[in-house]
Amino acid sequence: MPSISLIQQECRKDGTCSGLSPDAYFAKARQAFDSIQPPGNLREPDAWQTPALAEIIRQFRAASPALVPDSVTVSCTANLLTEIRVCMDQSLKPIPYPDTSQCRALKVRIPPVR
Repeated sequence: MPSISLIQQECRKDGTCSGLSPDAYFAKARQAFDSIQPPGNLREPDAWQTPALAEIIRQFRAASPALVPDSVTVSCTANLLTEIRVCMDQSLKPIPYPDTSQCRALKVRIPPVR
């Protein structure tokens, strides 16, 4: 989570309905984050990439074999990658993503890390 305002928003939006204290909620969020291994070429890209959407999902599933079909979704705006989400249940087991809205582009642009 890149900013303090986003952290606060997430805690209000998702943390309060989790029934966990803020510390426990963020510990669980960290555990979920650490359980997913992003593909090496997407960790800190040093040049622009334009992979196919299906390839991003395939690479995530290959890097994190516990992921199940449809548990990864990609979001984009104007073909620029904005987010990769992994859906998990409360025990952090990957499950199919209930929201099928995702990037409609066949390929997405991924900028290098600054």
